[in-house]
Amino acid sequence: MGKNNSSIRLVDQMGRSLTLNQAATRIISLVPSITELLSYLGLDDVIVGITKFCVHPKQLHKTKPKIGGTKQVHFDRVQALQPDLIICNKEENSKHHGG
Repeated sequence: MGKNNSSIRLVDQMGRSLTLNQAATRIISLVPSITELLSYLGLDDVIVGITKFCVHPKQLHKTKPKIGGTKQVHFDRVQALQPDLIICNKEENSKHHGG
């Protein structure tokens, strides 16, 4: 990814392959620690939705739409936000979230 527009292939925790042909511009994070990491990396502008448990950084918690909790996701809210990428964690999120 980046300036040369090359794609990147990822393998998730469930062993599924995902190819990104461009950088995600609309991310929903279902994992509080990942939300913090994305913010630390300077990606606040691409985060479009978080869980009610994503309390840090406080500015994101105050300004970003909440899509429910880590186990009680409101899929209608997720769909309305039209994300390019939804980040979840197999230890935190239920299998019905995409597994």
